[in-house]
Amino acid sequence: ATLDSQLGDFVEGQVDVISTPEGDVTEIAGDFRSSALNLGLHDSDGQGYGTFAMDIYGDNFSFSDNGGGEVGVTLDVGYSAYANFVGADDGTPRVDYFPEPDVDESESFVATYTNNGILTLEGEFEEEVDGDFGFRFPPVTYRLQKNTSNNLFFLLAQEAVVRYRTVDTNGDGQKDAIDPNQKDGDEILRSLEYFARLPENASASDLSGDFGLVSLLTYLGEGSGIRVESETSTINFDGAGNFAVTGGSLFEIFRDATGNMTSLEGNASNDSGSVTLEADGTISTIGGGAANGFVNDTFDFVAVPNFNGTNPDDGTDFAEFNHSLMVKLPNGTAPDLTDRTYRVFLLSVTFENDGSIYLNHTGFDSTLTFTSNESASIDAQYSSVFKSGSLASEVGVENFPLENDLTVSLDGTGLLNLTAPQASGGNGVTTMDGFMSADGSLGLLRTSFDADGAGTGASFNELGLVVLVELP
Repeated sequence: ATLDSQLGDFVEGQVDVISTPEGDVTEIAGDFRSSALNLGLHDSDGQGYGTFAMDIYGDNFSFSDNGGGEVGVTLDVGYSAYANFVGADDGTPRVDYFPEPDVDESESFVATYTNNGILTLEGEFEEEVDGDFGFRFPPVTYRLQKNTSNNLFFLLAQEAVVRYRTVDTNGDGQKDAIDPNQKDGDEILRSLEYFARLPENASASDLSGDFGLVSLLTYLGEGSGIRVESETSTINFDGAGNFAVTGGSLFEIFRDATGNMTSLEGNASNDSGSVTLEADGTISTIGGGAANGFVNDTFDFVAVPNFNGTNPDDGTDFAEFNHSLMVKLPNGTAPDLTDRTYRVFLLSVTFENDGSIYLNHTGFDSTLTFTSNESASIDAQYSSVFKSGSLASEVGVENFPLENDLTVSLDGTGLLNLTAPQASGGNGVTTMDGFMSADGSLGLLRTSFDADGAGTGASFNELGLVVLVELP
């Protein structure tokens, strides 16, 4: 109960799914690859410092049919990395970067699958002791939405941690237990995750055609600041192991080490080279360099997560995490979106001129419905985890319903643009631009908010990713 009172507003608890009929698990059985971008804000309960955190990880899953809508899940833990930007807005925040190579760990558990395409996993309460600090993780419900036309699942996880000081309970000189009377801070995490069923015998010829690329990059630089960058471009795979990128637009927001914010708008670069597709769907090299990418078993979705950094503790420490997602595009004829409804997965970052930081996301029940290829409406649960005025501030949360009409533009190449006026009646404009898949079942978009409606890079202060997953 104490943990619920501390973090109840920050996590998604247990959800009743009993009333929904069971799904056919044989449709989703197989091997999956997943990856996730996790962003977080930590506070220190008034100790004068705070943290902007980010994690990236990639795992392998196997789904099997246990009967009655129950899914047997086997998780093989893969690579991961995490990084923190820690301090106050005094120009001296440090960067901690911790890459973790693949580890030989696995675990098994069960999930439920219902006929509305939802895979539900129930997390358990956990407690962890790590040196001077201990952590308590409240139970969380994870709901994954399957795309209608293929075995892609998407999840926006809402997690939180309470951090404590630890004590030595047996006099052996090692701290081994949490001291519940020494709470040290809260850590609030939001994660956009995607799961793709893998092919069994892929070859270079399977990866061909035009794809729309949307990326989100987060960068932490010691003595520099926090940068969020997003690109929308198109990429062609020729079916013979080569690719060519036609650079589109590039947006950036930057918060320096003293809390000042700037934004930029420019052009993404063209690029070309070779790509190596392994038989199991792994993209092992791109342009001659090692890669962590993968494709799904219908070869119409590509993901390339990547991370880099250094931690020499000499003032040059940095970390850079990037997710590039790609969807196969229509060939000259736009799909008809009339009366089609999508679940909205939005994760974005806002930097305010007063030093405030926001992590924004939509709740699971958020939907977007197209009335035609020119108009749509959104009915969303919108939340922001925030630090008001400075990196060192305590973490707070605000929630509000979001209902708005959107103007839509969709052409025969899959280029999709949605715009909406500020819901609160101000001058701001939200833009979601990116791509719709050839069959209209999956949209990958960049979201940005232009606070004064000027329509230039000098005025937007929010960047993030939006995934639209069609509902059955």
